[in-house]
Amino acid sequence: MLSSKVKHAVALALLFFVISSPYTYKLVDQVVSAIVGNLMPSMAHLFKIADAGCPTTYGLAVHSAVFGVAAYLLHTA
Repeated sequence: MLSSKVKHAVALALLFFVISSPYTYKLVDQVVSAIVGNLMPSMAHLFKIADAGCPTTYGLAVHSAVFGVAAYLLHTA
């Protein structure tokens, strides 16, 4: 069987693949834009996650933080 380190590495690779995919950036951008657009319409442009399918700096920071938290939770599970 596979060692626990290999299983952990595969889980992290799959997690990275999902979190860093362009579809995920577009989906999160739609959700964040809808929420921020309703709460603070004048500041919606500051919370842009993706622009023309490419991640913004803010989007990269958000997805990096999500990956870090998820990796920590996978490691402690």
